[in-house]
Amino acid sequence: MGSSSHLPGKVAWIAAAAATALSLAVPSAASGSSGATGVAIPRSSGGVRSSQPVGMQVAAGPFSGHLGISGDGLGTLSDTGTLTVKIHDPDSTILSALLYVKTNNYATTSQVGFEGQTVPLTFVPGDSPSCCPDFYPTYRADVTSIVAATVGSGSGTFLMDVDESVTGLASDLVDGEALYVVYDDASLPSREIYLMEGGVTSLTPEAVDVPLLSPYAGGRAKMSIGISFSTEECPPVGSQYTIVTVQGNVVSDCAGGFEDGAFSNGALITVGGYGDDFANPAQSGEDDEKYDIAPTLTEGDTTINLTFENHSDDDSTFVLAIAVTMPVTSGRARANAGVFG
Repeated sequence: MGSSSHLPGKVAWIAAAAATALSLAVPSAASGSSGATGVAIPRSSGGVRSSQPVGMQVAAGPFSGHLGISGDGLGTLSDTGTLTVKIHDPDSTILSALLYVKTNNYATTSQVGFEGQTVPLTFVPGDSPSCCPDFYPTYRADVTSIVAATVGSGSGTFLMDVDESVTGLASDLVDGEALYVVYDDASLPSREIYLMEGGVTSLTPEAVDVPLLSPYAGGRAKMSIGISFSTEECPPVGSQYTIVTVQGNVVSDCAGGFEDGAFSNGALITVGGYGDDFANPAQSGEDDEKYDIAPTLTEGDTTINLTFENHSDDDSTFVLAIAVTMPVTSGRARANAGVFG
């Protein structure tokens, strides 16, 4: 998220009829002005109602051992693309590989193409915009066996093919995918890995608490999040960004954007992972949705307390992953090895 110039907002959706339409205050793609009222968005069948916070739930694990984790995101308007998996050392064992699919405009699906196979999707409960319940569903597929077969005993980077046409949806209704892979690697430091899924969309800070398997001992701690249907870059100009805190400390005041996609409905996604920087916005002025959270933690902490606040109430933080490495007395260069690429 390196741009300091304002980019226009989300592409507006055209209502089927004015009588059944709801005007949503979003930046207009045509005008490029932040905070302008966009073209109407259709109501859901149940009309306008306030959604109850669902937040995040455990997706898999938590995991403990000599572990690595890879993360990546994809937004494409051509239906096909690739997600990168990075495995640090050979002869690792894939423990879990979770593929997420984000749609928009109430679009539903039950499958997606991955590595030449049609894989079934499971709906993941999460928050919705207050105006428009179920506007951008989250789906997940367990692709552990597929990733394990592709990686085999190798190491390095592996490109995983994604085919959104298998969803049966138009390309502008699928904002993109995220892929997180946890693997066992005896050469990596001992660490704990936490995967959470769901969706956080809230005008006010919404809490997500991650209980730790063991009290924090002072080692490296890194976090990755995935956000869809967001357009803001750092520094934010409008309201379509997310403020993220850890232990009450702001780690980002401009999370969001479309670093893994494009400025268009159907590619509004960003995931902290392969090729991204751990530098927090306060240090770099940029945000890759990938953070060093160790400075916010205190030895003895038993829970990581996060909040997410989105002033436009229509960006979706749908997945987060945390890797806490046990303190090392030697081989400090490897303390960050195998964490989010």
